[in-house]
Amino acid sequence: MTLWRNYLQKKIPSLAGKPKVIFVQGCQGSKTDKGILIKYEMSRTLMGMNISGQVHGHGSAVPIHKISTHADFLLAKSSYHGYYSYRSNTSGSWFIQTVCDEICRASPMDDLLSIMTKVIRNISLNYTSHHEDPDIDQCKTNSNVRGYTSQKDLLEVT
Repeated sequence: MTLWRNYLQKKIPSLAGKPKVIFVQGCQGSKTDKGILIKYEMSRTLMGMNISGQVHGHGSAVPIHKISTHADFLLAKSSYHGYYSYRSNTSGSWFIQTVCDEICRASPMDDLLSIMTKVIRNISLNYTSHHEDPDIDQCKTNSNVRGYTSQKDLLEVT
């Protein structure tokens, strides 16, 4: 997918150092995932890192370090490349509904990558397809989130 390339800092310099978030809802193919049974342990912790850039100068801001032109992107897709994306007839896309639910539940100190990790876990554990077509019945999906962030992007949830 090349959509995000339109928002590179070298094409739009005013976006440098600012978070750019793209959500993509839609099937990326027709493959299905029947899932696998596992023992799930909730003992993992999320670790975050905040890299603060300092700016100094005489009348004009001068960054003290250079960042990649690909930095500060979060690209979240409802499914992996080649796979089916599911939705409910009543509540819509599993992915978009779960993103909205997790953002509403988030605290002001939750960063976007942590929220998206909760989205992935919620969809993985709580959603299974129910369809009359046996090829897409009892299937699972996993959202694809790629973070190219150099800092924790906090949401001001109000």
